[in-house]
Amino acid sequence: MPVYKKRPDDEEAKEYLKHIQSLGFENHLQYRPTRLKTLYGANVVQITPSEERVIKHKFSVEAANYPEAMTKLWETMIQTAVATQLKAIGSLIKALVKDQDFKTTEEILDNVSNMLTDDTFAETFFDAMYQTQPDMIVLGNPEIVGSMQVGSINEEQASDVVEKLIRDVLGGDEEE
Repeated sequence: MPVYKKRPDDEEAKEYLKHIQSLGFENHLQYRPTRLKTLYGANVVQITPSEERVIKHKFSVEAANYPEAMTKLWETMIQTAVATQLKAIGSLIKALVKDQDFKTTEEILDNVSNMLTDDTFAETFFDAMYQTQPDMIVLGNPEIVGSMQVGSINEEQASDVVEKLIRDVLGGDEEE
């Protein structure tokens, strides 16, 4: 299936749309009773246990419903993960070229080709890509999602924190 970058001035995209319409396809949106969209807030959280660090990114996603918003958000995260991995491969290739004493361009290409076709390369590539997936995604009303607080605590502190939270929520200092 052809892929195009839909921009207002993209003539190729306009031509492709005309071609699809000439095949008898109609835009499904004309059959919707309404074309409502809203902005969803998304809080994407990655927790690094070894460093006890919480990395939080806030995004807004324009969509008609939750599944569409989540799909758009996942598409963005997948593209970002793949782009990050490709940049890492580029950096690795540069490092190989600098660190190795190659006599010819062919030797450089053979070395890179061997690395990319190695049986463990795909597994390593996907392992690294999946490690970029977040620990938590919260999607909803931006007013609520935007004020969300996230942190990590060690197991010994967990029950004390939960008890304090319950007391704070219930508004009492007494234990039941």
